[in-house]
Amino acid sequence: KNVVMIKRGELEEGEESDISLYHDMFDFIVNNDMTVQENYDEACRMLDMGSFIDYCALNFYICNEDSIFHDNNWRMWRSRIPEGVCAQDDGKWRMMVYDIDYSAGIYSGGSNYDTNNIIPVIKPRDDKCEEEHEDNTEEEEIIRKPVEMFRSLYKNSSFKQELITVMCDMRNHDFRSDKAIDRIVELSEVYSVLVPDTFSRFGPKWLARQNTKDYYNQKIYELANFIDGRYQTFPYIIQEAMDTGDVAEMKLISADGDVIVNNAFTVSNEEFTGAYITDYPVILRAVPPEGKAFLKWEYSGCELSDSSSAETDIFFSGDFSVTAVFK
Repeated sequence: KNVVMIKRGELEEGEESDISLYHDMFDFIVNNDMTVQENYDEACRMLDMGSFIDYCALNFYICNEDSIFHDNNWRMWRSRIPEGVCAQDDGKWRMMVYDIDYSAGIYSGGSNYDTNNIIPVIKPRDDKCEEEHEDNTEEEEIIRKPVEMFRSLYKNSSFKQELITVMCDMRNHDFRSDKAIDRIVELSEVYSVLVPDTFSRFGPKWLARQNTKDYYNQKIYELANFIDGRYQTFPYIIQEAMDTGDVAEMKLISADGDVIVNNAFTVSNEEFTGAYITDYPVILRAVPPEGKAFLKWEYSGCELSDSSSAETDIFFSGDFSVTAVFK
């Protein structure tokens, strides 16, 4: 009873007056200068910025064409009165993912992997902006499109840096081409058994009369094609859309322990490669295995804030490599 949920700007769960909690947050973020640190700090007290950035990064990466940036299929929640029942019971708004079928090239044969869907969000056409402004003037209390909230927050340099870093981490780890495609194949083998009966029961009829297994396998191929193509092109999509520095490849070697990257994922006993933007450092934290201690970093093509510390910032202007050494 203490949970408030907003779906596409309307109250889904909660009391009628709870809608003002969303309006207050939206209006503050949109109507105040987020380059002023005090304003951004206040926005962070209203909105779980990590949740919002993760959510936006996901929708950008999978090229969701029916998302929060189109004022559709978005939902957020918060506790009305923080009671400390859990870590998330702090009164901040958090995002919820649902209905993402219009993504990952599913309706374009997997061919749109190089689409730069970030540019229209960051740099909207002037006529569209004027139209939105007119709508808001006429129905100020009704139309609150969260893409406007994103554009306001994006003006803050810390928000932009975290968004870019998260998108790189998401690409390098969660959607790593070989890892993601292996997972697609694994799942497809389970679902392929169910496909003929599904089309037979629910249609469409024209497809049910065909070889549905071949059709399904073709769609899996297209999905894998998108995942692989997106992995290859996404760093350059970021660079073009956000006017950043160069794309650089990081080679990280952790032969005998763990290395935590940007507090986002862990590289364990392997050679790992990933792409990052030269504008921002990569944070590495070495975690030695039981019975050993961190000794040093071995590196080339970069500079470290502290080469003798288990946690260090990596600064780079091109491709670079780093190895964690334990003793």
